[in-house]
Amino acid sequence: SIRPLQRRAAAGPSNVHQFAQEGFSRMSEYEKGRPTYPSSATKLLDRIFTKNLGASTVVDLGAGTGKWTSTLVNYFQGPNTTAAKFQVHAVEPVVNFREVLRSKFSSCNEVVVHDGSAKDLTRLFRPGSIDAISVATAFHWFATEEVLQQFCDVLKPQGWVYLIWNVQVYDLEPELRHHYPEIDERNEQFLRALKRKVVNTYHDETSPEMGKNNYRAMKGDILKLVNDFGLFGSGNEYQCFHNSMQQLGDVDVVINRVLSISSFGRRSEEEKELVRQEIRDLVLEWFESLDYDRIFLPYRTDVLLLQKLGE
Repeated sequence: SIRPLQRRAAAGPSNVHQFAQEGFSRMSEYEKGRPTYPSSATKLLDRIFTKNLGASTVVDLGAGTGKWTSTLVNYFQGPNTTAAKFQVHAVEPVVNFREVLRSKFSSCNEVVVHDGSAKDLTRLFRPGSIDAISVATAFHWFATEEVLQQFCDVLKPQGWVYLIWNVQVYDLEPELRHHYPEIDERNEQFLRALKRKVVNTYHDETSPEMGKNNYRAMKGDILKLVNDFGLFGSGNEYQCFHNSMQQLGDVDVVINRVLSISSFGRRSEEEKELVRQEIRDLVLEWFESLDYDRIFLPYRTDVLLLQKLGE
């Protein structure tokens, strides 16, 4: 079996970069395993940009391999946007991810890739120069008043912060079961077993996904943080989109998703092979064949929309 990784200091502003480098440095696993973002949640971008008839300047903070960056580019290039021009600044601390970003957007002049983290915004951008800051499935890494202050320093008056998370659903609570009609009882039991026997068993308890920097555990603290912070208006909006999207496929889809989690990415190849075999055994137990290709991995998507005060 796989032993938990040696305990380290909990992830915080000073060592989040260390976790990111170790857990997310294998970009092929991350790119294959992580889903894109649903159109239902991205429609909220209209709140930000519908009235912006000029050029829009957006920061994509913690851009990763560019899944959300691509969503932003597609949004601005779509038929419904009113922005005349746009510029997306993809800010990413992990060197391997920056290489993917530069390759993916090499022919898109509207995307500029920066080496930096949440604490570098005031170094990278002039005060009051940014229309919106977006953070996709990453704000829990650096949710502090210091970072919110940096947001407000570089945002224009009445600028926006768009925080979005894709959250994988393992447990279908009875009151939410009707949101997931495609998930039959066998798939539901598989998801619970996957969480219990693989995800919870093999996670490093101090990793960002399972420790103090886990969005599931931090959601209440994040909402309190932004509500108590004095520089955002009263029109802040939080929405939860159940069954917003699904990954559908065979055992390899499940394996890729699990290995894209930060604490799995930090493990040796020998340990990862044990994880792969554990998942194969679960698929055989619940679906009786490794060729079964109708395994659903459901998600909900949470969006938190904040507007800076100002005239």
